[in-house]
Amino acid sequence: MPIPMIRFKEIDALQNAMNQLFERQRINQLENEVFSTYPYTNIFDKGNGELEVRLPLPGIDINSVDITLVQGKLVIAGERKSDRIENAKSIRSEREYGKFRKVIDLPIRINHDLTKASYANGVLHINLIQAEEDKPIKINIS
Repeated sequence: MPIPMIRFKEIDALQNAMNQLFERQRINQLENEVFSTYPYTNIFDKGNGELEVRLPLPGIDINSVDITLVQGKLVIAGERKSDRIENAKSIRSEREYGKFRKVIDLPIRINHDLTKASYANGVLHINLIQAEEDKPIKINIS
């Protein structure tokens, strides 16, 4: 017995709906990945238990940035205000605006008293020193 053409149209419509659903999901995933990577971060191991974290934050009021150490994580949060011109149509905009929150798992425990941050030429520098009790010690064999 042949399958009526209506069934093929229903299957085709279902397939198109599923494709659209997965495409929307993929676009949402890409948007979330882009947002979660901002601000871009470089972490350097300077040796002797010292790390330096660098985040380019040009055009940001540094007073709107909060840096916190909590449970082995470095948390940097802030907001970049829009610099759009009122009553002007945007032709191209490549900068991200709005609130951001970056959480970095640290590979070492940090001495909070020796942590320092500075901001120069649009780059935030955070210097982290390993806690003494977390540094390796040599054990002599007797």
